[in-house]
Order: sequence, then structure tokens, then C-alpha cells
Amino acid sequence: MTTIDHDAIVEALADHNDTYELPDGSALRLRIDHDEFYDPFADTDSYGRIRGAEEYALRNRDTGRYERPRDMNGNAEKLSVGRSADGWWWQPPADGPKRGTPEFAKLRALVCDLLEFGCSVVAVEMLRGEDAYGQPIVVQVAAIGGVDSIADGYLAEVVSDLLTHFDLEGKQ
Repeated sequence: MTTIDHDAIVEALADHNDTYELPDGSALRLRIDHDEFYDPFADTDSYGRIRGAEEYALRNRDTGRYERPRDMNGNAEKLSVGRSADGWWWQPPADGPKRGTPEFAKLRALVCDLLEFGCSVVAVEMLRGEDAYGQPIVVQVAAIGGVDSIADGYLAEVVSDLLTHFDLEGKQ
């Protein structure tokens, strides 16, 4: 009897559309898609607050300097995001890392990534057989949305958690 190696599955499912063949002939496939429904800045202050380009361009008519939005303090900063350098005002979270620390730089980079790319939906699909067009048939899915980053080993943690929704021992 073959034993399913959980760690080998997690290692194999490292990028969008990676698959892992199971002993019973079925397969697992990783899907990473844009989460168009989740706004990471709407419900929580864990990333800080943002204001869009219309407030980014406000200038003081007396000094000609850009003005930060009224609901932000001196800790706020302007971010240029993406190839088109879209402008955003960002107010870091009050209880977040302190300016000048590596943690603060990491949070700023994450905020820029979220503004440019948004969050992801990570899904593991169980595939069995093919349809009339030769495409694999999805028979079971485990997914989570609102994933803010898949870097630094976090994707492996998410995949590992999603695998708990499958009866892999029965696939031997």
C-alpha cells in the first residue's frame, strides 16, 4: 500500500497550474487567481488606510505643495505604484511597525503590491478523468480568498491547510 507524502504534494504544488498525480489516477492541481471581490483596505486597518489619485494630486494654492488628506497625519506618505506610477496616499497603521525598520519597509512593499495586484484566491482542485474536450474534470475544490501575499513560504502554508479538506489517505 502506498502512503501519501503530504510534504511532497506541498512541494509539487508551488505555482499556478502545478499538478500532483495521486496513486489512484486522480490528480491535485493548484490554481492562483486574482480575487476581484476582496478589498484588503475596506474592512481592516492592518495595512493602514489609503486615499486615491484624486487626493494624491491636491495642491495648496498658496504654497504649491501637495497636501495630505485631512484624515491622515504626518506619518502618511505618498506612494507611486505600478508602471503607470499611480499615486496613493498611505497612512500606516497606528499599531504597525515603526518607520525606519525592516518590518516597516516590508509592510510598505506589501501595500504597494496590494494596490497594484490585489489579493489572490488560492485553490487546490481534485481532478479525475477528462471531459469531451480532453480537459480534466474537477470533482472537488478547497479554496481561500483574500490571500495578501504568496511569498516567503506563505503559499506552502496555504496549500498545506487546503490539503486537509481532501481525504488523501483514501487515494492510496
